[in-house]
Amino acid sequence: MDVTCSSRIVVEKIGGIPWLEERYNVTDDLIQQYLDSKQFVDTRYGRYDSDTNQHHAQRIASLVDRIRRNKKLVSVIIYELEDGSWCIDDGLHRIRAYYFLDQDITFTLYKPE
Repeated sequence: MDVTCSSRIVVEKIGGIPWLEERYNVTDDLIQQYLDSKQFVDTRYGRYDSDTNQHHAQRIASLVDRIRRNKKLVSVIIYELEDGSWCIDDGLHRIRAYYFLDQDITFTLYKPE
């Protein structure tokens, strides 16, 4: 089912974004640096060759730019677990981009049967 809600609620339901925040230290300031310099990467494909905080920040900045230009992004996929928590299957960078903008996000939510 497709759901739209605040990106803040999504981040709360998935327990934060520790993978990007703690492991890679992808801060709003770093994302903003890439936005200001307009150093964007192609975000239409999920593959990338680098696993650094700079690369993740650049990818998120590129997604933020696409959102601001009203470009459609691939849907985020979230699974609701039996305990009610959510697990991201695909879309963590996209969620972080919407979170940076403090905008609502539409995603596909799969619930246990």
